[in-house]
Amino acid sequence: MVIATGMSFAASPKQDPDLLIGEAVFDSESVHEALMGLSSDIDPRRPLQRAGADALAAMSPLVALRPPLIVYCNRRFGLDPEATDAQSEQCRLWVDSKTARS
Repeated sequence: MVIATGMSFAASPKQDPDLLIGEAVFDSESVHEALMGLSSDIDPRRPLQRAGADALAAMSPLVALRPPLIVYCNRRFGLDPEATDAQSEQCRLWVDSKTARS
């Protein structure tokens, strides 16, 4: 929700913001699906509906970056594009700063 609503990251000085961005891009599809489900369950006249629409709009750039990130990680780490095992998913989710910036 922090990412979807455009709020600033609450990263400690030890955390590299690029790592958080990489994780946000990878997780964006799940967040987008959750927001879509929430949005469809809320009465359009409720104030939360507007916040949900704004959050969905904010997610669009991250969702658009997800497929290229996955392709890049698959190539960089020699992963099978069809692999969904925990190790492959972790390689795509937690990438180093250089990979996230690329």
